[in-house]
Amino acid sequence: MNDLPDLDTITTMLTVVEGRDPTGTTATRFDEDHGVLLDTQAEIVALLSRELPAGYDKDDLRNLLDRIENDIDRNRSVREAAMSRGASNAAD
Repeated sequence: MNDLPDLDTITTMLTVVEGRDPTGTTATRFDEDHGVLLDTQAEIVALLSRELPAGYDKDDLRNLLDRIENDIDRNRSVREAAMSRGASNAAD
């Protein structure tokens, strides 16, 4: 079952994304994060839709999915601010 997501890697990635400075990160970086978050969300949804292999807990996966979805929402918000900052800097 090589197609199983690595939950430790996902958790590390989420920690990095959540730790980004919303005032110093570019909109491009937030766009890249958004793509990774959406891909990761799809992986977890696919995993939840089938019989779970040993070592995977449905409640833990749902909590992880909630965290990903919260990060997607936050990413959209901070990306808009970064876009506005970029537009403001370009006008100066």
